[in-house]
Amino acid sequence: MSPFDFVTYLVGLPTAGYFAYATARAFLGEARTVRELRRAAHEGQRERAASGNSRTGAQPSPQPEFVILMPMLREDRVVREACEHLLRAVKDGVALQVVVATTQREDQERREALADLRAAASGRVPRDLDRALVRALVPTAHAPFRHALEAGRQGEAVRLLDESQRPTTAEAATDVIAELNASLGREVFHHATAPADATGKVGQLNAALRWWSAGHGGQREAPVYVGVYDADSKPDPAAFQTMAQVIRAETSTGRPLPEIFQQVSCYCRGMGAMRGMRAALRLSDAIAQTRWALGFEYDLFRRYTRQAVRGRLRPLAYCIGHGCFVSLDFLERIDGFPTLSPNDDLALGYQASLLGAQVRPVPALDYCDVAPDSLSSVRQSRFWFHGSARFAADLRAFRADLGVRPGRLQWWYLLAVGHGRNIAWAWRAAAWVAATALAVADGRWALSAVLVGLHLAYVQGGFLQTWRHLHTLPGAADLSGVREFPARLLLTSLVAASAAFVIRSLGPLTGSLELLFRRRTATSWKVER
Repeated sequence: MSPFDFVTYLVGLPTAGYFAYATARAFLGEARTVRELRRAAHEGQRERAASGNSRTGAQPSPQPEFVILMPMLREDRVVREACEHLLRAVKDGVALQVVVATTQREDQERREALADLRAAASGRVPRDLDRALVRALVPTAHAPFRHALEAGRQGEAVRLLDESQRPTTAEAATDVIAELNASLGREVFHHATAPADATGKVGQLNAALRWWSAGHGGQREAPVYVGVYDADSKPDPAAFQTMAQVIRAETSTGRPLPEIFQQVSCYCRGMGAMRGMRAALRLSDAIAQTRWALGFEYDLFRRYTRQAVRGRLRPLAYCIGHGCFVSLDFLERIDGFPTLSPNDDLALGYQASLLGAQVRPVPALDYCDVAPDSLSSVRQSRFWFHGSARFAADLRAFRADLGVRPGRLQWWYLLAVGHGRNIAWAWRAAAWVAATALAVADGRWALSAVLVGLHLAYVQGGFLQTWRHLHTLPGAADLSGVREFPARLLLTSLVAASAAFVIRSLGPLTGSLELLFRRRTATSWKVER
């Protein structure tokens, strides 16, 4: 065997083995998750029917209370839609309180942007005209303001600044909350504002949590779970009923209640309305993320909680920043949402993993948006990877802060799982490209065929499995719009899935290289909805 042959097989065989394992795990994991989602939906229908036939209509005890925190930044255009979606659960009888969490930083940003635009109207070059327009004016005023600047019509530009200012999320939320509470005849929707120096999303969450606890915490007769949803989240209302069923069942048997409930997401919301090549790439990305949620994340939470309850060796879990419900008792124990990491949701899962707290999956999906384009997807996944890559530092910080000393085997298992997951995430696409190129260059056609076949099974086969499930899962077809997606565009998306697999991998790959060469750059990602 020549040295080139040795390198070809050294890279090709482990890569083939990994993709064979990952493909089988994803197929089986998604199938198992979908069965649980369907079973939970059918059980929920039977319970609602039984409740409707009940003479008293009384709810079983205890009836848990859910407090939803929705952190929002420059999302004035979607705050109504987000609140009205949760209004459905309130009308269905869920004991629900909703707190829209904004930040004074947004008002400060608007003032600074308006100052920049007034300077531009006076003939001075602004620091960043595009950003200032987004933060200061409604979208319909952007083009007229640019035209006024180009034509030197200073008066018209100033008039637009006075008449077309973009409302802050807090201003929009105030009107929406007053209207919805009036329609219900009681206070369900609330608004809390974090100070301008509150750090990111987690600063808004903790400020809103403190505000709610100060006014509503008090004596609690029933369990309280604090949930987090993004503005673009459209959770299945059955999620609340499903969590309530678990809480009642655990209470009746005397078992401890889950510290955390975690929904997984379908990232295909509203895809049926999209057209063009951009839609094909977005659908490929959305299907890939949804498949990961169904095939890996749900199964991870299920296995983790089973092992934690039994006191056995448990894998490293993480949380997701939307569809995450945390027991108020647990939040008080850990002093609120963790602030040591920009990825506070991942850190919350690491903290739970260290403590052996339950992270139980909710068999009802959260429907949300995917990144708007490939570049945003790369930036998003790189931001996530940076948070995932610091898991060991987070675990050590939590261990010191909480005084927790897990067994040596458990500690090393958490580290091994975390490092293995990050290596696979960052390098699997690069490994497949390198292994396939080496096999073709070396004329190893059998190995080449195996690698190509496994890629097709993992990417295209997975795409088709998830696409089929979006048609059959209760409610998924309507929320995702898959029935309206044109057949030609679907075929284009199926082919584009291979390109999306490689493109999306650039996020964690570049993040891994940055850390490898000690270039810790500040990464952020934010969709302007």
